[in-house]
Amino acid sequence: MRITTKALFLSATGVAAAVVLAACGGSSGGSALSAGSGNTSAPASSGPDVKVAKTGLGSVLTDKSGRTLYLLTSDRTSLACTGGCLTIWAPLMLAHGATPQAGAGVTGALGTVSRGSAKQITISGHPLYTYTADTGAGQTNGQNVRSYGGVWWVVSGSGAPVTTSGGAAPSPTSNGYQY
Repeated sequence: MRITTKALFLSATGVAAAVVLAACGGSSGGSALSAGSGNTSAPASSGPDVKVAKTGLGSVLTDKSGRTLYLLTSDRTSLACTGGCLTIWAPLMLAHGATPQAGAGVTGALGTVSRGSAKQITISGHPLYTYTADTGAGQTNGQNVRSYGGVWWVVSGSGAPVTTSGGAAPSPTSNGYQY
């Protein structure tokens, strides 16, 4: 059997993502989506959790380290990215007791959704993820990937999905997506 470098990379990053999720108390079970405001008495984290940065697809959301953030169109009333999905698409988790912090250019409302006892950061109701094949800041290798019942899109500062042409995609609830 021939093992490719890409297969080894995805396997190694999948294991790393699983370890991170286990440490965060992540759950592979689905969870109802609802905007939550974190514990407002918790101290702010150092620096914003979500910020806007320039990529080849324009200005999009990134995490603290500059990794591009994505949304999944099938994450609607419940989380569609569970189980094995979480080894490829790492949820942007919030430190226990913290509230999500927005950087300059972020205009969408930040919130959270529960993943077991931990919280995943959302923008305008969309749970946010990084893609394990994006190995550095500004990469957008997960753009327009079709999996887990939907399409993965990078996200604008307002929380809208951004298409490969650089414009915001229509809302998944109003454009006839059938996932």
